[in-house]
Formats: sequence, C-alpha cells, structure tokens
Amino acid sequence: RFVLCQLLSGMTVAVHQIPECVAYALIAGVDPFHALQAAWIANIFTPLLGAAPGMVSGPSGLGAIAIRYLVSTHGPEYIFYSVICCGFCQVLFGALRLGKYLRLLPTGITIGMVNGMCLLLVALQLRYFKLYPAMQATDVDVSSDQT
Repeated sequence: RFVLCQLLSGMTVAVHQIPECVAYALIAGVDPFHALQAAWIANIFTPLLGAAPGMVSGPSGLGAIAIRYLVSTHGPEYIFYSVICCGFCQVLFGALRLGKYLRLLPTGITIGMVNGMCLLLVALQLRYFKLYPAMQATDVDVSSDQT
C-alpha cells in the first residue's frame, strides 16, 4: 500500500510538472528540453539529499523571471553556474539555520512580492495571445534597475 501511494504521488507530481516546466522555460527564454531535464534531475536529488517528507522540488515563477533576466543580459551559458551557486547558497543557509529569520518578514512584503511576480508572469504570457501582437519577448524589462 505504501509503494502504491508513493507511485501515485510521483505520477501526480510528474503530470503536473511537465506543463509547468514547459511554460516556465518559455517565460525564461530557454529550450523546454533543458527545463524538463533540470526538473527530473532536481526531483531525483532532492529526496536523496534529505528533503522533508512531501516536499516537491521543481520550477518556480520567480526563478523563471530571474533566469529570463540572466539569459537576456548574459546568454544561456550562465544558467548552469547560477543554478549551482543558488544551490550552494541554499545548502549554506540551511546549514546555518537562517530560515528562522524569514518569520521576521512582514506578511505585506511577502504578498507584494508574490503579486509582483504574478503581474510579470501575466505580462510575459501576453505575447502568446493575439491581444498584443506587437509585444515581443524583450518588451518586458524584468531588471531590478527600475524604480
């Protein structure tokens, strides 16, 4: 029974992550094949390295926006190094137990960040509809230079 539950949960995550990976790869401006490769590799290594039970690892909208900015300014060859650096930082923050300080962030800041990410994701997806045919991939600037 345990094995059946694990197989069903794994299939559910896989079915959910395939379109999510493709969508975020299109937002980031990279080949969806590479996004799918990164997703299954992350899903293999996350439980092997001691993740919490029920934890799902995969792409995120904020990561896609950050990768998009990286690809547009430096090219896709820097993606690997940035992901390795982010993973190193995550392991370091976990080892130093810095996650407890995230509770100090006010709820309004967290909600504002998520709302801003949603607006950027919607703006980046409009180019696939016929509503704004003149909007190109480079029309939406996701750099942090603007205030």
